[in-house]
Amino acid sequence: MELVEARVKWQAGRVIETTYGKRINVVVSTLGGEEVTLWANPGDEPYVSLKKGDLVQLVKDSKGYKLVQSKLSNAPEEKIEPEYPWTDGYKRSLVAKIDQHGDLLKHCLKISKEKFTKLVDSEESLRALATSLYIQAVRD
Repeated sequence: MELVEARVKWQAGRVIETTYGKRINVVVSTLGGEEVTLWANPGDEPYVSLKKGDLVQLVKDSKGYKLVQSKLSNAPEEKIEPEYPWTDGYKRSLVAKIDQHGDLLKHCLKISKEKFTKLVDSEESLRALATSLYIQAVRD
């Protein structure tokens, strides 16, 4: 017996006439990628209340999968407010700051090429030295 988490791919729809009588089904995808069809009687809770995207827990045994727990997370998704107000003035100041940092990094790259070209063999090493100069300049 194994517990498996899955996400509802297709919620219960129309009632289907089967050899076992009237049935409904819910299709879920396990987090491992396996698609599973869960069968139930019409009106059976929690099958009828499952919605597309709900996270559920299944148990897998020798006969197949069975629903153990529906809606692992009943809490509504919290709307996260941005930490900073994205006003036009704030965006302009952010762009200016990024531009200044870009200029500083460009200058550090220029200095590293001037001072270290004869000491290192690769462009990658020059970029690493420029990055170190940039970080030190920003910290001071």
